[in-house]
Amino acid sequence: MRAYNTCFSMNSDPASVPAARRRVDELTTGWGLSLDEDSTIALRTVVSEMVTNALQHSGGREFTIRLRASPAARRILVEIRDSSAALPRMLPPTDDAEDGRGMWLIQQLALATGAEPTRRGKRVWATIAIPKQPLRCRQFLFRPGRVTRAATARLTGLRRRPISVDAHTN
Repeated sequence: MRAYNTCFSMNSDPASVPAARRRVDELTTGWGLSLDEDSTIALRTVVSEMVTNALQHSGGREFTIRLRASPAARRILVEIRDSSAALPRMLPPTDDAEDGRGMWLIQQLALATGAEPTRRGKRVWATIAIPKQPLRCRQFLFRPGRVTRAATARLTGLRRRPISVDAHTN
């Protein structure tokens, strides 16, 4: 299966949060990814929280979002780069706090998260699980042998080719 990768910049403006969600939805739809309700909610929430953190803590005029989807690995990587060198940290939110839950939410919804300094600021990322993707017609056209074997294995339940036994006797 093909992997997808794109990068786009957003202005440091509160309107960037819903705009980033819409852009990610458009990209995943355009790539033909089939997301279930859980992966859709996780992806939208992680994007919202990461963009909100970039707006609140970057101090710059813009930031960059990179989205990498690997359907075969059943993963989408969301990455945000901004100009601030301050790495995010997860603080335990108090019951009456109005904010401070973003990093906790990201860690709960993502398979893996991380942050590291870069030459121009920092990179914050999260990996989201996506469901197994259905076979597409295009795969049949460009890799008919591989796809036919995969379809046959799904239909018959076989994971490996059967061993042929030579029936000659001594």
